[in-house]
Amino acid sequence: MIKIGLLAYPQCLPSGLLAGLDFFKAANLILGKQAFSAKIVGLKKAPVRCAHNQELSPEMAIDDFDPDVIVVPGFWTSSLKDAQKGLSLNEKLQQYLDTLPKNKVIWSYCAGVLFHARTGRLNRKSATATWWLMKGLEENFPNVQWDCNKVLSLAAKDLTAAGANGYFPIFEQAIKSVGNDRALAEVQKYLMTPVQMQKHDPFYELELASSANDKFVKIKSLIERTPASEVHTELVAEKLAISTKTLSRYFKKELNWTPSKFFRLVKFNQAAKLLTSTDLSLGEICEKLGFPDESNFRRGFKNAIDLTPAEYKQRFKRI
Repeated sequence: MIKIGLLAYPQCLPSGLLAGLDFFKAANLILGKQAFSAKIVGLKKAPVRCAHNQELSPEMAIDDFDPDVIVVPGFWTSSLKDAQKGLSLNEKLQQYLDTLPKNKVIWSYCAGVLFHARTGRLNRKSATATWWLMKGLEENFPNVQWDCNKVLSLAAKDLTAAGANGYFPIFEQAIKSVGNDRALAEVQKYLMTPVQMQKHDPFYELELASSANDKFVKIKSLIERTPASEVHTELVAEKLAISTKTLSRYFKKELNWTPSKFFRLVKFNQAAKLLTSTDLSLGEICEKLGFPDESNFRRGFKNAIDLTPAEYKQRFKRI
């Protein structure tokens, strides 16, 4: 039996902790045995004020439960700078994780991966996290082999996952490792869990780049309003009242990209959103966004993200 401590701490997102109780109870029922013992725990057995001002009462202190696995959920944050507040608020939690015996396993997701990375347990191992945290994680934890394309990453027995709902792939991996694909499918059916992406949306790099500063936000907005056939460096430079050379130097310095790469990704991203959220045909999307040639669009899209429009739609369709 695997003992799993679902760790509640100040400002954490409580949804994954409560979901964990359901996941592992369902797994035990379907497997026909007590494969998991999951409890919500805290550093102490005392009420914890979680995100959204929700109070959660741990069933027991973590040391009293002595789990094999500790699940560290994320906390609500919108930037790496803002995340420092959550880390500072939970220094005792960090100290606990830092001194955790090596035979204990950590599963973390979303901003919870920050605590995990700070322990050093992920050094020289593969890990993932929420895509918009990646740049800061790579800078602050260069010894970790960050794989920003993965939704779930296994490092020895430790797991890291992306997104505020990163507990889904973590819990599903745990059930699969104890049971099999059929058992997992039964749990998914029993709980009516959403279909999980296996990789980040390939346009995450664009989202990171376009949110770098207000100037990129302005440029992205301009490109989105302009038909694809009319987008060119001279137009953007003119709108920004700078020379094309200055614009190119700016992109090189800030992103190490050419302006044209940024422009292409913006338009392809617009098309991708229409592919996955509407029933418009590819021809209709090309016409709507100002792409003059559907065949050239297909080739450009494939070259940009290594997926054809049809493959992208199949993988990321939302409706």
